[in-house]
Amino acid sequence: MTMMTLELAPPLQRLVNERLDAIDRVLLMSGVSRDERQTTVSEVDSQIHEMLSQREGIDLERGDLLAVLAKIDPPEAFLTDEISAHALPMLAVSARKAPAAPLKPQPPVLAIVSALAGLFGGMSIIGVIVGYVYESEAIALLCGMMALLMGILATIGGVVSIFKLRDSSEQQFALPLAVFATLFLPLALLDISQLFVVQLFDELGLFLSLGFNILLSNAIAIYAAWRFLASRLARPAV
Repeated sequence: MTMMTLELAPPLQRLVNERLDAIDRVLLMSGVSRDERQTTVSEVDSQIHEMLSQREGIDLERGDLLAVLAKIDPPEAFLTDEISAHALPMLAVSARKAPAAPLKPQPPVLAIVSALAGLFGGMSIIGVIVGYVYESEAIALLCGMMALLMGILATIGGVVSIFKLRDSSEQQFALPLAVFATLFLPLALLDISQLFVVQLFDELGLFLSLGFNILLSNAIAIYAAWRFLASRLARPAV
């Protein structure tokens, strides 16, 4: 019977390959011939894809694949009784030594677009200030609506980008853009609220805003120092 093979996302396919490789190593330790190993691994691969195909109609996620892998025989089930006692430690060592699959390059288009949305939102905020200074309510209102829209889009796109970059080799370039996009709207709202306080309370508002920023900068510095020292002083797990 011909089995239709599903095209899995790279992270899911790596999990399937790891299970198949573990089974192949167990069969090799058991002295099974190469042809028989290939046949067994192919049957397990077909079984996995058949069970996954029954979940069509939904987007397959890591939890779906783990649920399928939990239903099939583990690699240890293919060991013979004669070698099962001493082969398990060797299997664990060989699994730890297996090289990790390289991350697949993924163009960080969403991170770039989200960062540009945040940049455009910042320019819109400047437009709000210009409209307020020149007493143009139309410009201020239009730029304010644009800044809010761009901020929402930037934050949503930034959050999605961060999750997508977990399985990408473009993290070094795209992650700062995604973080900027994610934090743009919260930070913009924080800045605008401080300007409102300054405008509302005049000189007192200025001192309140200055004091808040001093406390916030001190908290960030203390948190960064704590994380740095914790990473340096952490003892490796035995």
